[in-house]
Amino acid sequence: MEKIHLTIDGVQIEANKGDTVLQAARNAGLFIPSLCAHKELSPYGACRLCVVEIDNVRGTPTSCTTPAADGMVVRTNTDQLNTQRRRTLELMMSGHTSACFNCDSREDCEAVKPTPAKAGVSTRCGTCSNRSDCSLRKVSLGNFTRDIGLPPIYDPSKVEREDPFIDRDHNLCILCGICVRTCEKVHNGKGAIAIANRGAKARVSSAFGKEWNFEECLFCGACIDECPTGCLTDRWSRWFGKEDGVVESVCPLCPEKCKINLRMKNGRLIGVEKTSLNPDAQLCALGRFGYAQILNAQGRMPRPYAMKDGEMIPSDFGEALARAAEIFEANAGKILIALPETAADSAKKAASALAKKFGADLEFAKFDATSLSENSVKNIENKKYAAAFVAGDYITEGLAQNIANFISFDFFRNKAQRSAQVVFAGAFEDELKTVKKLEGQVALSTLLEALAQKFSLDFGGENLPQISAFKSAKTDKSAVAHAFFGHLVADMVPDFKAFGLPFTRDCEDKKAKSGYEVLEAKTLAPNFHSIKIKAPDMAKYAKPGQFAILMANEKSERSPFTIIDWNEKEGWVQFVLEEVGRSSAELGMLKKGDFLAAASGPLGTPFDFSPFKAGQKALLMGGCYGIAAVYPVARKLKELGVKTTIAIEASTAFMLFFESELKTVADEFIVMTRDGTKGSKGGCSNVYEARGAEFDAAVAVGCVFMMMQCSRHASKTPISLCSLNPIMVDGTGMCGACRVSLGGDTKFACVDGPFFDLGKVDFNELAKRRTAYSLLEIDAMPRHLHSNGGCHK
Repeated sequence: MEKIHLTIDGVQIEANKGDTVLQAARNAGLFIPSLCAHKELSPYGACRLCVVEIDNVRGTPTSCTTPAADGMVVRTNTDQLNTQRRRTLELMMSGHTSACFNCDSREDCEAVKPTPAKAGVSTRCGTCSNRSDCSLRKVSLGNFTRDIGLPPIYDPSKVEREDPFIDRDHNLCILCGICVRTCEKVHNGKGAIAIANRGAKARVSSAFGKEWNFEECLFCGACIDECPTGCLTDRWSRWFGKEDGVVESVCPLCPEKCKINLRMKNGRLIGVEKTSLNPDAQLCALGRFGYAQILNAQGRMPRPYAMKDGEMIPSDFGEALARAAEIFEANAGKILIALPETAADSAKKAASALAKKFGADLEFAKFDATSLSENSVKNIENKKYAAAFVAGDYITEGLAQNIANFISFDFFRNKAQRSAQVVFAGAFEDELKTVKKLEGQVALSTLLEALAQKFSLDFGGENLPQISAFKSAKTDKSAVAHAFFGHLVADMVPDFKAFGLPFTRDCEDKKAKSGYEVLEAKTLAPNFHSIKIKAPDMAKYAKPGQFAILMANEKSERSPFTIIDWNEKEGWVQFVLEEVGRSSAELGMLKKGDFLAAASGPLGTPFDFSPFKAGQKALLMGGCYGIAAVYPVARKLKELGVKTTIAIEASTAFMLFFESELKTVADEFIVMTRDGTKGSKGGCSNVYEARGAEFDAAVAVGCVFMMMQCSRHASKTPISLCSLNPIMVDGTGMCGACRVSLGGDTKFACVDGPFFDLGKVDFNELAKRRTAYSLLEIDAMPRHLHSNGGCHK
């Protein structure tokens, strides 16, 4: 290839003729910031961050669209260029949730919270699932300022969660066009999405703004894989974080056997991606979004079982294999062997050899079948078979009762196994090589090969059956297989209900039909919801500082929420909750007229007002949910004649709420924002540090990091308290899950708290304990509440 020579920032480099200036610089190891450039996509020039100065060229052209020329002299790091980039970034950030970029405590915060906090929607880096891979973050940190002073813009209507699999938050979009160009490349120029509208209303959209599921989108997931900011995310895998590595594999879910990349983390499959942007590497929705969910689905068989003395008991593989071999030997000529046609070739060859050896009927079930052929079913009904080996959920419990010696292989428990003599716990073929599995799980090919070897069978030369005709789901999403090993896909991956796939399992998160009526429900700020419920007994006994444990439906988690307000006469209680997990998400979905399944409270020790006298001064500090949680305490202090200063903090202006209510109970009201977009720049700890000595008492309520910062100044006031809200299960001191350490002593937040000495709390331990169940909490997240594949639609 012909070479050219040019100079960039005084460095002479060699480049290929036809390269752009940006490509030449990157190939030479020189950095030019860019957000819209992609090595596999054509130049676009949208972000305007890669601007450069070139001798004898007017203005500041974008290096990603400017061809490199022999003898060209380029400058990339002048004062003018850096100023221009900062201005471009600020214009971009005014419509982006970017508070963390301009927060003085960002590094300390991320040290305490190394992984993003789960949230309904992303409002900053601290709640963005794409934090570790965000290109915008890498470019902006250290370069972003608010010199222009543009106010941040947040539009709730830009959050779209109606479609299956994909969450879209256009507040995070920088209109780089990478997703649109990726879609066009992967689908040979026939992209399903484009950038619609202009200015502040511009967003990535399907034709006429329709839901993607009803347009040309095939849900191949390529746009998600390439999105640089987290605007487009995989709803199921988003909170697992950055993978440890990627393993190439083959998708087992249909006869097409596409190559896929498995995203692995700590021995667990957390997602699937395409292998390249070439059109022939495209994935269907089932492979892209279904495989990881099926492999991680609840109900996986953990180990083999075998019947002994009339009782099915846990076994090891060797014992189960020996029992299966006995059944084959004892029932020759009266055996059925059934497995799906999508099984590995080695499994099918071993099954064919076993069928020939024992004169068994052999059936390869169609890849998307949920039952055996009509002929096999009739034979079972007529009790033709004394034994059967069935790999998958293909026969009913009633049919299985007609087989005296039934051997089941399955990934999941099924009803037919109740009549089995032997049950093998299945594992996917590549799962054994990549994923941490339970000791007793085995691949179908391993099982059948071991069984064939027990009888010294040669199965290398067996002919493989023809795969039945099928239509590729890569070009038609209506062709997505509706079953795998006899199990309905939509039962394992609920979002496929939106594709019209059949399902049998009822949703686990149905709304309660009775209980505690919701009298009022509204969103106060992104992720923060206020609900009032009819609870006369709770309202009668509630006191400032107490909490209640709420459950949206009978299968919800039990979670504690601070009682914000109540009215004994009218019989209602108010809560302000932050959407961070399953319980809070389900509660946040409730509307006026709905019901909570359970509301237990008031719980906890009420705030102790006995040390406070009229004329004393108190500083109340609230952040996140604590903004509202300080309200009942402040109201009571005002009644006692205590001069109260209320300071509240939020990451940015649009995250503030409850201000008008707090002003009615405060003698002084202070607003702090971490990015300085309203009030003063900083947090409540800055107020405490500067003015703590003025007060007789201070109370901090908020996230662990906010209270940890405030604890550094606890000695400034005679009384310093915080309200802790750790993990709770029971709420009455029985489970011990909410234990916290105070000066070497262990306390239970539910019965000893929630208020504790701010200066004695071990916040480092508390922060670690709050992440102890992070994977279980992620698994419990309700991925489908908002989508058309979900339960509430």
